[in-house]
Amino acid sequence: MTDAAELAEKLEAIVRSVPGVTVLYPTTPIVVTIVGSVVDALTQRAKAPKLVTVTTGEAKLSVTARIGVAYAASPAEVCRRVYDTIAANPAALALAPINTISVTVVSIG
Repeated sequence: MTDAAELAEKLEAIVRSVPGVTVLYPTTPIVVTIVGSVVDALTQRAKAPKLVTVTTGEAKLSVTARIGVAYAASPAEVCRRVYDTIAANPAALALAPINTISVTVVSIG
């Protein structure tokens, strides 16, 4: 069994490989990302923003991804492929039952 951070890294690689996905965007709000980057710079910590977030609670699992979609691809179809890929991932299913999968298209092109 894997923990949420390891699962997030695995899902990041898997989501990147879905046809039509061109880029992953941080799942944290931009203000939090900027403040975190400033704090990391001041403390000289290197920390990349989370591109796929996995949270667990009450024995359930939530996964969030924000993607860019190729111009020639249908955003709805790409979202469905990403959703289905996450939902079928054995590591996610082993960690906890999936309660929520959120896939948001942030850019097209």
